[in-house]
Amino acid sequence: ESHNKTFHSDLKCKMCDETISGGKQTLLSHQKYECLRRPISCSYCHLPFPFINHNEHETMCGSRTEKCPHCNQYIALSM
Repeated sequence: ESHNKTFHSDLKCKMCDETISGGKQTLLSHQKYECLRRPISCSYCHLPFPFINHNEHETMCGSRTEKCPHCNQYIALSM
């Protein structure tokens, strides 16, 4: 019973609702490396965003500006 659940059952990913065949190990691998909804941290604000939205968020977030405390010029965070 335990072997079947671990290696041979179909399980639903709680992040994307996709049914994953191959048991718990396959599901864990899917959630870590393949799931389009797995959380990825933004390089700029360090908040987690779903993989599927990550590039769009990071482009927007990196184009924000902040005032340099040394010269008072506004600089893009992506620099």
